Amino acid sequence: MSSWSPNKLYNQTRFMASFCGVWMLASEPVDRFLSEGDRRALRGQISLAAGEAVELSRGPLWLASSPERMRQGEGHVLAWDGFLPAPGLGAPDPADPWEGHYSLAYADWKNRKLILLRDLSGGEILYYSRCGRAVIFANSMRPLLAWRASERPASGRPSSPERLNSEALAEFMFNGQVLCAGETLFEGIREVPPGHGLTISKGEWRRHEAQLPCLEEDEPRSGPETSPRALRRLLLEATGVALGG
Repeated sequence: MSSWSPNKLYNQTRFMASFCGVWMLASEPVDRFLSEGDRRALRGQISLAAGEAVELSRGPLWLASSPERMRQGEGHVLAWDGFLPAPGLGAPDPADPWEGHYSLAYADWKNRKLILLRDLSGGEILYYSRCGRAVIFANSMRPLLAWRASERPASGRPSSPERLNSEALAEFMFNGQVLCAGETLFEGIREVPPGHGLTISKGEWRRHEAQLPCLEEDEPRSGPETSPRALRRLLLEATGVALGG
C-alpha cells in the first residue's frame, strides 16, 4: 500500500532527482515537444553529487540522469536509483522484478516501449505525469513540479500539474495520510506503487503488480473464515479497535 504523510511530502519535494525523463506518446520525436527552457528546467533538478548530468535524446525519449545511474545499449537505456546488484541492459519484467532496492525507468526507443518499475520494498520513489502528448517521469517530485507548463494548444501542453488534488487532500485531512495507491497530493502527478510497474508501448498503457510469495503456507487457505463476508467483519472489528470503538 502506498501512503502519504507530511514528512514524505517534504522529503519528495526537497531531494533532487537521480533521473528524470520525457516520453512521447505520439509517433513524433521528443525534440519537437521540448524547448531548451524545458530541458534546462528539468536538468536543474538532477543531483550533481557525482558530476554533471548525462543527457540523452533519442526518438520519443529525452532522459537526464546522474552518470553512475545510467546504462545505455543499442536502442535502449536504463536509469535507476537505489541498489541493483548487477544492472544489465535487458528489459525488466514487471511481473517478475529484479532483486534489489530501486526505482527504475527502461526505455526502448526502437520498439517505442517505456517501463517504469519499483521493487516491492517501496524504499525508492517513482512519479509520473501525463502532459498532453507526453509523459514526464522522475524518482523525485521536483522535476514534475518544475515543469512550468502553460496553455499552449499547438504544443499539446496542458496547464501546470501543481494544483492540489482535492480528493487526496480531503483524505489526508481525515486520515493524516493519503492511502489510495498511486495518488499524491498534487493533481496530475501519480506515484508508481511499491511492487508495481507501468508499461507504455505504442500508445497502450499496462499496469502490473508483482506477485508476493506465500511465506507461511504452501497452499492457500479456504473456508468460511476467509469468505468476503467474514473478512469484511474482521476488518470492521479491527477498525473499531483502532478507533477505540
